[in-house]
Amino acid sequence: MTCRGFQYEEGKEYSTDQKPIRCGNVGFHSCETPLDLFSYYEPTTSVYHEVETDGEVDRGSDDSKIATSKIKIGARLSITALCKAAFDFVFEHCDKSKENRATGNSSASLSIGAGSSAEIKNTDEIHSANAVAIATGPNGKVRAPLGCWIVCAEWDGEGEKMLGLKSARIDGKKLTADTWYTVKGGKWEKV
Repeated sequence: MTCRGFQYEEGKEYSTDQKPIRCGNVGFHSCETPLDLFSYYEPTTSVYHEVETDGEVDRGSDDSKIATSKIKIGARLSITALCKAAFDFVFEHCDKSKENRATGNSSASLSIGAGSSAEIKNTDEIHSANAVAIATGPNGKVRAPLGCWIVCAEWDGEGEKMLGLKSARIDGKKLTADTWYTVKGGKWEKV
């Protein structure tokens, strides 16, 4: 639980007098969207904790990363708990007046198990970057429309050990909409 030489401890509160708080430079950093953590910390070698933030805030421009002048380190999260937190985040931001279904604005799809696949179907109702498709099983694959998120697990050749999780937003440049992807060698690969 170190970052740039700073040692954190569960249950402790920290604050800084450095000013101004700047995301990526000065302050205590965290992500408001749980899946954004995978862009900064590899799941196979990192630990994740819930945090409470307070004080001065500066937001990043690429994702939900923030820097704050105060932080409290909460309970450790397993990968399963982190994925649940991601789903909870999505559902907290859903329009509750819409039908309850796995497609549409702020929707989510989760698949666990060998050969698993998860997708967000391309419908006119999807307008949100909060929609996410997650496949965590060996030989998993994911797909989603433009602007949505995909998460896929990479496993060893025998499907016995998860090597990591990779997340990305479908941007139409690096990753194309409505295309099946898997993760091999830490990189996205079309299926």
